[in-house]
Amino acid sequence: MLLAGCGGDHGTGPASPSTSTPPPGSVALVTLDGITGRPVAAAGLPYGLPGASLELAAPGYLVRRTFVPTDGRIFLWPLTVDEAYVRRIVYETWSFSGVQRLYRWARTALTITPGVPDASIAAIVSTGTVDLTASSSAADIEVRVDPNDPDLVGHLGFTRCTTTGYAIDHCTVVLRDSGVLQSTVATHELGHCLGLGHSARPQDLMNPSARAAELTSDERVLLTMMYGRRRHGNTPPDDDQSLGHAVTTRRTLMVRD
Repeated sequence: MLLAGCGGDHGTGPASPSTSTPPPGSVALVTLDGITGRPVAAAGLPYGLPGASLELAAPGYLVRRTFVPTDGRIFLWPLTVDEAYVRRIVYETWSFSGVQRLYRWARTALTITPGVPDASIAAIVSTGTVDLTASSSAADIEVRVDPNDPDLVGHLGFTRCTTTGYAIDHCTVVLRDSGVLQSTVATHELGHCLGLGHSARPQDLMNPSARAAELTSDERVLLTMMYGRRRHGNTPPDDDQSLGHAVTTRRTLMVRD
């Protein structure tokens, strides 16, 4: 698991009233930092019935709305920057029709077109969230140079992903020329392939203009939470209570740079 410095209140344990009697069949709730795994003092009931709706809040973390798990362990999303930052990169770029969702691959072993620079592959794999293996046959992530692509006019590159429900199942990256392929733009586009949107911070890889070479620690926190702690379809600020119904709608999403 990726370990990163996180903001917020990292208490010694979850809040618990001094006098409480657990309801029959309930489990003790333990709230934990989603990155470090350390206990967090969160406001909420100390017990819950598995499957019951639950909302927890703690300083320095997104408000979590979910269902009580059978083991009672609930991982909170640390606000390394602020909620607006998370909303912009995780939810807003890929949103449509006013519905914001977390888009990500349902699996973590992915194939990619041969010829993508090693530095770009390494930057993504170093997050510990996905594996990328070169494959010339029907790769999950296809990367090509095509200056004549009509969707590329006025841009250095774009990423187009198809999804089933809120799970990404294929991405195509098109770049203007071989120089762009060898630049950090290629790494930026691979960030889009994992479900990250654009950042307004110039130090971030996902900023569309600054051309940073590496993902920052804050961006890595986002990917760790997206792939290690949350399911595709999560809604902002950190809510998966609407995921009980399967969604199989096919969509195509695109972002240009």
